[in-house]
Amino acid sequence: LDRLREAVRTAPKENAIIGVIGQTAFFEEECTARTLDRLAPEHAVILHTWTPHAAILNRSAVNMFSVQTANPPEGGSYGKDGRSVKWDGVIQEYAFFDFWIGLSQRVDDERARQSLKGVLEEAVQLGITSLQAMTADPEKLVRLLQDLNTPLRVRAIFLPVAGVGKVKPHPRRQVSERLSYGDLKLILDGTPIERSAAMRKP
Repeated sequence: LDRLREAVRTAPKENAIIGVIGQTAFFEEECTARTLDRLAPEHAVILHTWTPHAAILNRSAVNMFSVQTANPPEGGSYGKDGRSVKWDGVIQEYAFFDFWIGLSQRVDDERARQSLKGVLEEAVQLGITSLQAMTADPEKLVRLLQDLNTPLRVRAIFLPVAGVGKVKPHPRRQVSERLSYGDLKLILDGTPIERSAAMRKP
């Protein structure tokens, strides 16, 4: 919340404030859409978990990005417990993925390349030799990675965000020695971080 207050003081009102949080902050009682509205009444605020499978949005973010608040999409849910009947500022799973894809489509190719370049460089420094990337647009990701001549192996896996029941896997394709895409990722429940995974015991 202190970081958010600082961002509100310095960020232009036409820009969204986007932050990554962990499960401690996510489940903190004060970390709610109402709190974000109070601290940032004129800024769009999006706090998403690092996994990322959930996010908390304030009212300005809903208005800026025309977020669907009436009914969550198939595979999505509202509320920190994933059981809210109506939208309360928290979106989970496919409700968040659908929103995040829409947000990422606003990013131009050059900015996306620079972001990917940073990820690749950090991976190389850490000694990582291969990555798997879940994406709603594997062809675009592969194209951007080709532009960067990726220094490590990357496999792009199709993660659909709408019409899940009708989706077929993308056929595997080896684009180059280091680049490939194909197959399909579907999410059946959630993760332990947001406590949305199906558990045998509490």
